Amino acid sequence: IGMLPKGTLSIEFMLFAEYCQLALALVEIFVTSVRVRKEQEITELAEAAPASATASKLVKQRRKLALVRLELVKFVSDIGKAIYDCELSFAHEGVFIGCSLFSAVVSTHKNMVKVLK
Repeated sequence: IGMLPKGTLSIEFMLFAEYCQLALALVEIFVTSVRVRKEQEITELAEAAPASATASKLVKQRRKLALVRLELVKFVSDIGKAIYDCELSFAHEGVFIGCSLFSAVVSTHKNMVKVLK
């Protein structure tokens, strides 16, 4: 963005920030996997409910579960980006590019679904 002059932040500080981003991605995966389990349980209860429950509520719950699962997959993809950013020895630029593209497409899809709801 150019808010700070070049060289203000050391390389070590920037690398530390990337490691924090990796840790954040791992925490996001854990939290979102708990949300997926919760939404799965709610969906199973909705499917087992008597026929008096409306079908539209079931469809909405299934869509919500699908979006949370998609979010989990995006966070896993973010791990691929973070590994490259941390400059780990086994990181590959192709994985970084693929994960970045995938994460961008998924984020765009999620936002479009929310807006067009």
